[in-house]
Amino acid sequence: MSKLTSFISLKNAGRPLRVLLCGAGGYLGRCLEHHLRVRNFDVLPLSRHRSGPVDDVLQIEWGDIIEHGIPRVDFIVNVAGARVFTKDPLTDASMAEIEASRIYTNGILAQAIRKSDYKPRAFVTASCASYYPASATTVYDERYRHPDLDQFGALSLPYFSRLAEAAENASVIIGAGEDATPVIPKHLYKVGRNARGESIYKAEVKRMELAALAAKGDAAAERELQRISAEAMADRASFEKGGLASLDLAGLPVGSNHVYIPKVPSSLSAIEFESHPRSDVDVRVVNVRLGAVMGRTAPVVREITSNPVVAAVGTGTQYTPWVHVDDAMGIFVHAMTNSDCEGPLNAVAPAPATNEEILGGIADACSLPFLPFNVSRNAIVRRYGSIRSELITESTRVYPAKALATGYTFNHTTIESAMKNLDGEYERAWLNQDSSSKDFRSATSNRPL
Repeated sequence: MSKLTSFISLKNAGRPLRVLLCGAGGYLGRCLEHHLRVRNFDVLPLSRHRSGPVDDVLQIEWGDIIEHGIPRVDFIVNVAGARVFTKDPLTDASMAEIEASRIYTNGILAQAIRKSDYKPRAFVTASCASYYPASATTVYDERYRHPDLDQFGALSLPYFSRLAEAAENASVIIGAGEDATPVIPKHLYKVGRNARGESIYKAEVKRMELAALAAKGDAAAERELQRISAEAMADRASFEKGGLASLDLAGLPVGSNHVYIPKVPSSLSAIEFESHPRSDVDVRVVNVRLGAVMGRTAPVVREITSNPVVAAVGTGTQYTPWVHVDDAMGIFVHAMTNSDCEGPLNAVAPAPATNEEILGGIADACSLPFLPFNVSRNAIVRRYGSIRSELITESTRVYPAKALATGYTFNHTTIESAMKNLDGEYERAWLNQDSSSKDFRSATSNRPL
């Protein structure tokens, strides 16, 4: 008997496991909803806008969570997140949406779990392998932690590393306090001209030089250090008021940086079932750090294939963490049902792949020409901006140590295998290429991609 079968039969007396799936309207959400339903999970989709019910599938919105609290479910999975790679400029408003769609949603759910009398068995969130800084030599696994830096020092980390850390911090349940509200950590905000890149490095060097002079009694250096600190805090306050506070994220009242959850939540009557109260300490929190998801209709693949030709970027030898969509879905289920999974969990393939190997494989799988020369880094920066381009042009190697140690078996360990099977389970269902498509069409709350 498999561990999953044992878990269902022994702990649920034949009742299907119930999952609150947040972000059900996006690519990951649609794939995961299908993956769970065909494995006999009872899925309650949650997205920005209710698009049903379709064929008696109950759906809820974020407003329902705020009004009623969390329903009585076995698992909460949050895969919500605004798209990162688009051709639109990365403005303060779009950055605010990227941050809020990850940080605030995790914080709202964590707060609702703390306040609920009925706890889920696990709270699983979609994080990102960009948590790990770029390195030409280091191979990262889940043991790596960001250094404990002050607000200036933390800004020396890449933006998406700080974003992943902030989103994971927002999912903390134990130790956050019942009345904790989801807020943006102090190191994730725009500080004017010292925002990122070379200017961040120069600002940090200047701050350290001033601190050294101030320690020797230099009054001018002390005043300048105080001025820089005051300016940074003023910019932070301005950004929070003008960016996140003005963002209408699916109707969430984020204007005051506070989301009210009733102290005694009333579950949605349509999904009541018997459950035993659990304490916060019983709730496993798992942050699934996803690599670039490979599927024919995955956002990354669609962005690449939106061009008539494909070419490697920069040197083409930089490593990019990746995972096939079916393995990404499998790791989410593994995180939910395996009690040994807690904390960060890398959802990346065991065999690393270079930018050239990934893009060449996508071009071949999608029957597009692959150019014999590379696109320059400057061209990528002009198209996507300096922040997003780091995810493409810098090298990062990540290893799924915890997934392998806890017994997960990958379907696609190499990029060659993934590209030969680029259509994921969800996509095959819509193409009528497997037996689950009929059941899926009658049960899913989503339309084709």
